[in-house]
Amino acid sequence: MANPVVAPWELDPKGDVLLTLHNPNAPFAVWDEYWYRKIATEATHVRPIYKSNAKVQFLLSSRHLSLASGYFKNLLRGPWIEATPTSPDGRLCVDAEGWDENSMLILMRIIHGHNYKIPKSMTLEEVAKVAVLVDYYQCHEAVMVWSDVWINNMPGYDKHTFNRDIVLWILVTQVFRKEKLFKNATLVAIQHCKGKFPTLGLPITAAAGRIDEQREYLLGQIFFLLYDLLKRLREGRAGCSFECSSMLLGALSIQLQKLGILEPPLNPPYARYSYLITISTMLGLVTPRWIPLPSSALPKAPASTSREEPHSCTLPSFLSARLSDKAKGIELANIRKD
Repeated sequence: MANPVVAPWELDPKGDVLLTLHNPNAPFAVWDEYWYRKIATEATHVRPIYKSNAKVQFLLSSRHLSLASGYFKNLLRGPWIEATPTSPDGRLCVDAEGWDENSMLILMRIIHGHNYKIPKSMTLEEVAKVAVLVDYYQCHEAVMVWSDVWINNMPGYDKHTFNRDIVLWILVTQVFRKEKLFKNATLVAIQHCKGKFPTLGLPITAAAGRIDEQREYLLGQIFFLLYDLLKRLREGRAGCSFECSSMLLGALSIQLQKLGILEPPLNPPYARYSYLITISTMLGLVTPRWIPLPSSALPKAPASTSREEPHSCTLPSFLSARLSDKAKGIELANIRKD
């Protein structure tokens, strides 16, 4: 059976460029709920391989493409044009692979000025698919006005959860250069991501590196504080007395053992640990209630007036002053190349 060919999308009936999209609608930004259990070098960070027998063709104008897209300007107007194949009728032939067909159609309609056919609202998924094309074909300025419309009409996201939506928001706000929105989305990732940031094969590796760097630094500070407190308790440099140090050391050791972080000490990338949950867990460490014996040198108070108060030193009292949310979102200027 011959490969199915969808009739060309004619963005310009007199177009001189025939773009063939092979294997359209490949899986996009595939999410693995348990990505943090895998090492950073696994294929979860690589765009999945997808093959089908379908292809879609777009009849386009080289002039419009060259004006709007840095990619096509180099391909169709520069020295590369001599290496660009032509069809029997003389049209320049350009190939693409795996992109979403509807997203490609929207982008080409924008480039060719078909504004009445552009949707004024789209889902986060749809905008993200266009954003990948905009980044690849270098046509940010052509889509800038429409990206404002789409982003302003999109609902927000859960600021207390790291999920696929946050990854897509980081992509969209990076490509369309939304400074504040990008910083807010990366902050959520730093606070709630449980391992190496999963790029899902999207062009956000520089942002991912900054997020990993900040998250691992902040978690490293927390775990250093815990291990340092253990050491100081063992050496009698924390706690107000031998009894106090002993009680706190035992309580801290037992709880860290149950949490799986006593031995061996944790090291980056701190898989399965999110920054804010780790802070909350450490501040929730329990201190046994105990009452120091009264000094034999002091007169014993009458039973009717004696008050036996629990000892005041607690694990949170040693940690709370230094355990607070210090996370800050990434500045877009720090990851942009231009």
